[in-house]
Amino acid sequence: MFEEHLQVIAEQLAKTLRRSVIIDDTALRPLAVTPQTGKLDRSRVEAVLQRRTSARLRRKLAEHGVFSAREPVSIPGDPQEGILPRLCLPLLAEDQLLGFLWLIDKPVLTARQTQLARTAAAKAADLLAQR
Repeated sequence: MFEEHLQVIAEQLAKTLRRSVIIDDTALRPLAVTPQTGKLDRSRVEAVLQRRTSARLRRKLAEHGVFSAREPVSIPGDPQEGILPRLCLPLLAEDQLLGFLWLIDKPVLTARQTQLARTAAAKAADLLAQR
């Protein structure tokens, strides 16, 4: 039941933004994944097929501060690695990190799209906190 609700949040956001969405736990394991929309990158393929993110990519994300973030974090792309830019929205409840919501940020998200993503992230965080 929990996974179904999280999946609905991801799918509604994906439909609204016309972008793929992944919701991960704090270990960067996918909890909800929407169908692919738009450009595909190596990081998404890895996360979906392996059901986890590689240690190499986790280190890169840590360098960008995602594990201590309290606000959305823009992660630049890495063309040499085949990785597109993305927006990471930390899922927080009472300042406790519960997971992440990820969006490809190409084309760059508008302020309105980012606000819609924040709203979805808050719903996902509430759901994770109840779990």
